[in-house]
Amino acid sequence: MMANHPNIVNVLEIVVGENVNQIFIVMEFVEHDLKALMENMREPFSPSEIKTIMLQLVRPPRRRRYRPADWGIR
Repeated sequence: MMANHPNIVNVLEIVVGENVNQIFIVMEFVEHDLKALMENMREPFSPSEIKTIMLQLVRPPRRRRYRPADWGIR
């Protein structure tokens, strides 16, 4: 199932190496992540920033319905 949401990073490709222990997930570039922002903050988030972050976390993604063509089935 795919999610289409501005706050979810898309998976671009999954690559398997020479054996099953080597699996790599290629994702789109994200300039910042919440954990890194919080670790490097000089002062706490403002109330409006907290509200924006909470809305982004609780807003559900739109689910995409799969069609047979998505799986190569005609």
